[in-house]
Amino acid sequence: MLKVAVIVGHNSVKQGAINLDGESEYSFNNDVAEQIKIISENYDDIDIKIFYREYKEEYFDSKGNYLTGKEIREVYNRVDEWGPDLSMELHFNSSSNPKHLGTEVLSSGSKKSLLFADIVCKKLYKCFNRKGRKGRRGVKIKKKGRGSISLLAGKAPAILTEPFFGSNQYDCMYADKTELAKAYFEGIVEYFNLEDL
Repeated sequence: MLKVAVIVGHNSVKQGAINLDGESEYSFNNDVAEQIKIISENYDDIDIKIFYREYKEEYFDSKGNYLTGKEIREVYNRVDEWGPDLSMELHFNSSSNPKHLGTEVLSSGSKKSLLFADIVCKKLYKCFNRKGRKGRRGVKIKKKGRGSISLLAGKAPAILTEPFFGSNQYDCMYADKTELAKAYFEGIVEYFNLEDL
């Protein structure tokens, strides 16, 4: 049985960016994760488990700053206990400039993470009808800074997805939860079907 951990970005209190429909990253991606899980039930050899980051009062420092890194490390400890073959954390982007759009997938830079990120990124391009270069932000390696803890905290090859900008009208038009779930799952299947891993 091949195991994939799907981590819903942010948490039920600090829910991340808000899209043009007024829905948060956390809520939107919770629905997408649930649909990935439903799709996986048609496959006997792929097990999807959804993980949630948990907001905790003890993650505040003495100055009142919320320590997101502690929250992220805690969820990836739980992911590691389950022992997946892959992990993916679901997000979407936002910007104060409504013209910003695009798809990107973050990778730790390991061979398997890069391969998984590349496959998923191409599936997402199709999902969002990204032709030519417009909106193709690509695979980005993150070893430090925002997003890097999610990529480096766990043992399994990990990616972090930013398929669209919730602040862009074009992107939101294509941000269909069912189609996104299909794209993610197709990426998982394609990754596992490759012989040279």
